[in-house]
Amino acid sequence: MEICNVCGADSWGNMGVRVGVRCASCNSLERTRIMKLYLDYLQIPAKGMRVLHIAPEPGLAMFFQSIPGLFYEPVDIDPGAYHFCNAKKLDLCTDAKNLPENHYDLIIHSHVMEHVTCNVTAVMYYLQRSLKRSGHHIF
Repeated sequence: MEICNVCGADSWGNMGVRVGVRCASCNSLERTRIMKLYLDYLQIPAKGMRVLHIAPEPGLAMFFQSIPGLFYEPVDIDPGAYHFCNAKKLDLCTDAKNLPENHYDLIIHSHVMEHVTCNVTAVMYYLQRSLKRSGHHIF
């Protein structure tokens, strides 16, 4: 039986016509589980790191919140949709330029940029600028 690498559950649900691809516990899909595999490979995040999580997935949010001493910032343009992690409002089109420079050890997001209605290149520039030189941007 397969185990979800995000939350450890062993039961699976469907996503539309795709059978058995969504974790029944944390709702993670393949893309989330692949990001978690990569985080495990990099052995991050760790205590003291700063993580910016845009449009946070429930499973990854629970994982990040379980790490003692992690500075975890879940954000979204509609923070009310993320009751599981106390997300703060961040509109990438108007707020990305105000992100602190050289600040985050990890910036992570999935299926976000296709929803950005402004200059995506500028948004990516500001996100990258807010990343420490030794940081990782996973998307």
